[in-house]
Amino acid sequence: MACQTSNSRKWQPNILSTFVFASVILCGILDKCPTLAQQNQQAPPADDLFSSAAHLHKVFLAERNIAEFLKHYVGAVETKLAQVKSYLAEYNRLADEGVANDEQFVEKIVGNPIHTFKMVKRFAVDLSAIWKSHPALDHLYLESEIGRIRSTRVPEETDLAGAAYSLARVHHTYNLNLTDFTQGNVWGFPSKAGLTALDCLYVGRTSYDHGMHARAVEWFEESYRLAGLERNATVDQNVVLQYWNMAVRAHDDQLAQRAAATNGQPDVSFLSPLEGGHLYLEPVSQKPPAEQQQRELSAPRKHCVGLKCQGWYDEMNYHVLCRGKQLLSDKALSKLKCYLETKNHPFHVLKPTKTEELHRNPDIILLHDLLSDREIEHLKALAEPSLSRSSVTGDYGAHTTYISDVRTSKNSWFDDSDDPVVAKMTKQVARLTGLSMEGAEKLQMANYGLGGHFHSHYDTLFYGKTPEALALVPEENLRYGDRTATLMYYLTDVARGGATVFPKLGVGTWPRKGGAVFWHNIKKNGEQERLVLHGACPVVHGTKWVANKWIRTKDQVFKRRCSLDPAQ
Repeated sequence: MACQTSNSRKWQPNILSTFVFASVILCGILDKCPTLAQQNQQAPPADDLFSSAAHLHKVFLAERNIAEFLKHYVGAVETKLAQVKSYLAEYNRLADEGVANDEQFVEKIVGNPIHTFKMVKRFAVDLSAIWKSHPALDHLYLESEIGRIRSTRVPEETDLAGAAYSLARVHHTYNLNLTDFTQGNVWGFPSKAGLTALDCLYVGRTSYDHGMHARAVEWFEESYRLAGLERNATVDQNVVLQYWNMAVRAHDDQLAQRAAATNGQPDVSFLSPLEGGHLYLEPVSQKPPAEQQQRELSAPRKHCVGLKCQGWYDEMNYHVLCRGKQLLSDKALSKLKCYLETKNHPFHVLKPTKTEELHRNPDIILLHDLLSDREIEHLKALAEPSLSRSSVTGDYGAHTTYISDVRTSKNSWFDDSDDPVVAKMTKQVARLTGLSMEGAEKLQMANYGLGGHFHSHYDTLFYGKTPEALALVPEENLRYGDRTATLMYYLTDVARGGATVFPKLGVGTWPRKGGAVFWHNIKKNGEQERLVLHGACPVVHGTKWVANKWIRTKDQVFKRRCSLDPAQ
């Protein structure tokens, strides 16, 4: 009995406190809350509730309404919490890979296109929805974290659209297996990152909007497949089917238009995704997406290099060179050499430059081991705070530029007076090339992220411009002449992608940290060297940093003598 008494004493306060707590909640809602002192000192009020069944009936109805309200409240809270849990589940996949909390492996995130797309999506969609749904969150903490990246802006919907187009570009350029790609296997680099059916639908819509109708069909088919596996968790298969039918109709209509316009012959304007889309060889059969077979994209049966090959061939050469195929003949390859170059300069006599020929006439030269790791890290740290979206040159020369999907990277510019390493590099370029740096442009640092690329282009500024356009170019810009040569430093290795390719020459080279590639943009006779059309392939895995030094024609008269030979 003593034990029972002891237990009774232990439990009574808990029961009482629970009752009091519940009573306080209810009477607080009903605004009928006398204090404990009032209960002890005063007689029961004349309008008490407990002594009247009619009044208790009202209490019952009030509690029922309150309970119903709280049920809805709990449902709303659970819905909001589900958003948070969904975000955390997505983020925890990074923790499972051991990369989220380890600075050593940050490159695994920003260097993986699937991870990067998902990270941008989490900011632009998931976290945005959470912040709007949970005003009670500690905004001071969140704002402090956001402030850490304020200089580069928090990812928004426009960033998500750009990331989606970059995914589409990577898949198209390298012709990757789409199922492997969406499962996180990026060109031999597996990860736990993967795309949902809704993600694939979004990339498909982006591809469609950019005229990539054939690839849009593929993305919608992958979305349809994943929606079935997910049991329509992220998007319903019927919704995907509507988009698929839309893309199929657009593709087949465009294919018919091309056949009518070209009498069945290939039309280069339909191939490039930047010029209106690309197509399969045949119309897409009207079968459900799950039954689709592998199709063949329009492409030339054999590759063509040189000036006689235009448009379509340049586009196709760009893609196959990006994938690692060399188009140079065995005979031409056999004549290329590697050697140590001194340029008869005392500095290089002591430390000759490792030189590799990529092409002859015109010469494309690869130079090795020019910069140390310390210099490279210094340059990257110097450039990072001032990076801004790269632009392309407009019709009126270097002073008219605009942002375009033709070039996706960020850059910053530095004069010799800005930093001693930059000044040292300018002197190095002068020794390596034998050219005058009088009038040379500032050093341009460029950083390529998700799918970062620069489509095939020439570096010259003024060739092909009309007299009216040249008349608008500032005199100080014209005074230094055009870009006679380019030397591009590679500041990083790139695990996959990121090559520099020359479609008309059929050669390309992968980034090699500390090295550089050099070529002339203008012949000795003053004409543009049209064979050095070149492009930067999309980065697939890793990050790419380069530094460009463009050398102008001013004061080269004694450094690179003119020639009357049309071939030079």
